[in-house]
Amino acid sequence: MLTRIEGGWQYLALFLLVFQFVVPFCLLLSRPLKRTPDRLVRLALWLLIVRVIDTFMYVTPEFSSAGANRWFVAGEHESVFFVNWLDLVTPVAIGGLWFWMFYTQLRERPLLPIGDPYLAEALESMGGH
Repeated sequence: MLTRIEGGWQYLALFLLVFQFVVPFCLLLSRPLKRTPDRLVRLALWLLIVRVIDTFMYVTPEFSSAGANRWFVAGEHESVFFVNWLDLVTPVAIGGLWFWMFYTQLRERPLLPIGDPYLAEALESMGGH
């Protein structure tokens, strides 16, 4: 049996199936939802959160509760649903490094061309396509 569908992981798999595919699919069939940007933003944020949970499910079940890799441990071990503090801190740390690097480079290379003689003219006509 797959490690990802035993020891409590089957409930998370069902949650992901329903809330990452079925519910968003049915919601996006609604025309009013697609015409309301606020609702679309909320749905997009929900999908991002569920995607993080999905990635967590791909990575975590391959390890036993003691943290040892299943393929290198002799004997039978079941995958146990557990959350380590590093599972929460690591994405925050990587995201923090990414934002630090982004803003460091943004100071050196601004998004708008400062000093461009046509910048004011370009910004005036902004908003039309």
